Amino acid sequence: MMRKWREEDRRKIEYDRQHDLAVEQIGAMLAGRPPQAQGAILADLLSMWLAGWQPTVREESLSLLLKLAHERVPVQEERVKQLP
Repeated sequence: MMRKWREEDRRKIEYDRQHDLAVEQIGAMLAGRPPQAQGAILADLLSMWLAGWQPTVREESLSLLLKLAHERVPVQEERVKQLP
């Protein structure tokens, strides 16, 4: 039985080199595709992730994930500003 994903777990996420590498690789795979295709691909990946959670905690897991994504937007905007 999987344990419930808690708010404190979300705060403990560490962005290490493995994380950065995975983001770079996925970003490269999505690059150049139309936004609708990117969204569809991300939706499929998200559905795979959600399917791994027990049905009783999927809504909460999705809510916490969306909070994390919203928090990451300013970080990504800054990153884009610093690109050559």
